[in-house]
Amino acid sequence: MSLWRKVYLLCLCLSLFGCSDQFEIRHYKVAKREKANTQPVSSAKEQLMLGAIVPNGDNGWYFKFLNDPSQVLPQKLTFRSWVESVKFDAGGKPTWTLPAGWQEESVDNGITYARLILDNGLQATVTMLPGRGGNEVQQWTSSVVADVNRWRGQVNLPPQEWEAMQESLEELPQLAQGGSKAYWVELSGTGNPSSSSGPPFMNMMGGAGASSGMPGSTSSASTPLAASSPSLKFETPATWEEIPASGMRLAAFNVSGDQPAEVTVIAAGGDIASNIGIWINQVEADQSPEYQQKVLEGAETLELQGNQVKVYTIHGSNSTLQSILVAEVPWKAEESLFVKLKGPTEIVDSQRENFKQYILSMNW
Repeated sequence: MSLWRKVYLLCLCLSLFGCSDQFEIRHYKVAKREKANTQPVSSAKEQLMLGAIVPNGDNGWYFKFLNDPSQVLPQKLTFRSWVESVKFDAGGKPTWTLPAGWQEESVDNGITYARLILDNGLQATVTMLPGRGGNEVQQWTSSVVADVNRWRGQVNLPPQEWEAMQESLEELPQLAQGGSKAYWVELSGTGNPSSSSGPPFMNMMGGAGASSGMPGSTSSASTPLAASSPSLKFETPATWEEIPASGMRLAAFNVSGDQPAEVTVIAAGGDIASNIGIWINQVEADQSPEYQQKVLEGAETLELQGNQVKVYTIHGSNSTLQSILVAEVPWKAEESLFVKLKGPTEIVDSQRENFKQYILSMNW
């Protein structure tokens, strides 16, 4: 084809399409892909963790309840009573008294031993870790420091050394193993609500990290927030010796006598009826519903600041010779003071009047 013929055809195309009013250049808006946000969206909410760290053999057992404080606080007394009901058989397997309205779910996924489902859908977990040094005091204490710091990391609190974390630890003497002590732990912080019922050791290999602090060391790390409760005043009976209170205890006393007895005061939600079965089990008393009802109906009534205070008596079996006095003192809108005296039946009976006078002396 000659050059001129090519030029002619090109001009013809331009005249047909390039200058036509019917041919439009259309503009389209294409959605621009948003750049991925590299900053995580904060979903942290206030969280309250209740927990217990218990030695048995060379193993560590961990009982944890983590959720929004408004969900945890009403269950604090029940959870604490459940932990205190734990016993280990000869093979190291734990048993406990299940609180009313809770269901137990066995779990077979490694370190998680069991999951407890509350009647409102909340969950508490039981975890076992081998080789935590329960048979050797120094190794066990080192493990406690590491484990508490992992829990602190789960609620976005900085790690602490041994001395600094004492304010968040309370000994559970009945669950100790020789010199290896069991501890109640209470931590307030923030966290992702979706992880509240997850495995208790999510940060096992990272996160907050474990402090290497041991007894006698010091730390500048911040301490947990103190409880925002009114100041509690009372008169201590002459035969009672006040001892340091920690954890969820507002006050604690040793009662003098040939055998040890202890008085504790805690503030918690919940009520006597939902915990009576656990306390009955602590002294191996009659577990029948009839006996529980007898204890509830046999309460003695006191009056404090215009409110009725019920005092309940639980006598244990002949094998334990242990008894409990427990009183529910109306305190705040969603909490009561639970005053409990536990010890040998002879001492508990002899301290009944002191117990009542102590309650009547309370002021805040």
